[in-house]
Amino acid sequence: MAKETIIFTIILLLFLFIYSYFVEPFSLQIVRRDLSYSDLPLNLEGLKIMHLSDFHCRSFTIREKRLVEVITREKPDFIFFTGDFVEKDEWISSCEEILSRIANENPNFFGVFGNHDHGLNTSTEKLESIFEKKGIKILTNESTVIKFKNGRFYLIGIDDPYLDYDNLSSALEDVEKNKFKILLSHSPQIFLEEKELINNNDIDLILSGHTHGGQINIPFITDFFLSLWPSGKYTVGLFEEGKVLVYVNRGIGSFYRLPLRLNAPPEATIITLRLK
Repeated sequence: MAKETIIFTIILLLFLFIYSYFVEPFSLQIVRRDLSYSDLPLNLEGLKIMHLSDFHCRSFTIREKRLVEVITREKPDFIFFTGDFVEKDEWISSCEEILSRIANENPNFFGVFGNHDHGLNTSTEKLESIFEKKGIKILTNESTVIKFKNGRFYLIGIDDPYLDYDNLSSALEDVEKNKFKILLSHSPQIFLEEKELINNNDIDLILSGHTHGGQINIPFITDFFLSLWPSGKYTVGLFEEGKVLVYVNRGIGSFYRLPLRLNAPPEATIITLRLK
């Protein structure tokens, strides 16, 4: 019996490794969310956003190919990316290809930097210049007014809060309080760190990534360890925090030193704004 148990355990672990290395990391999941607001401006009704995060670019695989196909089919009004483009300088060219293909399908493409983007020999200023030539507008502790139909809203982007590069106060300097506002932040911890500022400025929606949805989720064990982390609550999905909605995306790629995913498939989120 002991020998059979050992053999079964080895086969199970081997299966889980093969699945989490070769299958799930490339099994892109499309998540759809209708987010309803009682005070949504009428001209923003039906606004369709594709939220992407954590490319961790290394090469253009079947996963990225399917992502471009989804963008072509879904035709979102805007694409918002919440950080961690790339982990090594030698992979920047792969990231350029991915960004270029996405921007060719939809030029309304905006993003912010994450913690790994700050770990390169290439400065984020240079990285911003490279990426913007490929069609994505990077927001670094700043806001921009986005026109949609006959209305407009504010898109606010902060640099990575995980490494304390964020400055939300600066990003909000020119933002009007009575307009709909979307905040892009690589890490969802921004809500815990700047809760009062976020509420006082009536930010309506926060889009984040960083967590990879846990990346390797083992029932009970993963939940226990995440509960020890102050912002571990914000691992994946939608959270209602008073008037603010926070959405945490599982991301597309994975950390190159741990290129596995288990019970946390890569995600592209399609968010549609609705009036209650």
